[in-house]
Amino acid sequence: MNTDGFNRLPRDSAESWLLDCCASRAWAGVVAAGRPYADRGSLLASASTEVHALDWPEVEEALRAHPPLGGQLEAGTPSAMARAEQAGLAGAGAAATLALAESNRSYESRFGYVFLTCADQRDAPDILAEMKQRMNN
Repeated sequence: MNTDGFNRLPRDSAESWLLDCCASRAWAGVVAAGRPYADRGSLLASASTEVHALDWPEVEEALRAHPPLGGQLEAGTPSAMARAEQAGLAGAGAAATLALAESNRSYESRFGYVFLTCADQRDAPDILAEMKQRMNN
C-alpha cells in the first residue's frame, strides 16, 4: 500500500493495518490519527517517533502479539507481515526448526517475552546465532 492509499483508509482500517505491523493499540491510534502524511518518509518518521514514546505496558502488548520466529504461522492467526517476514524460515530443516523453537522457549523464559529481530531475508543459522548472542545480555 502506498501513502496515498493509507491516507484514504477509514480510521479503523488504518489502525488495523498498522496493528499488523506493531500490535500496540496506542501506537496504531496515534499514527492513524496523524494522517494525512505527505509521503512515506513522514509516515515512517511518525511511526518511529511514536513507537519510541510507548510506555512499557504498550511495548509488552506488541511483544505478546508477535509470533515466535520459526513457529507455526497459520493463515489468519499471526499478522500477514510476520508471515511474509518469516517466509524464509519456512524452508529450514527439522533440526533448525527445533533449534529455533527451543531457543525461543529459552529466550522467553529468561526475558519474559518473545525474541524479536528482523527475519526478512535471513536464514535459521543467522537468527540462531543472534539469539545465542542476546541470551548473554
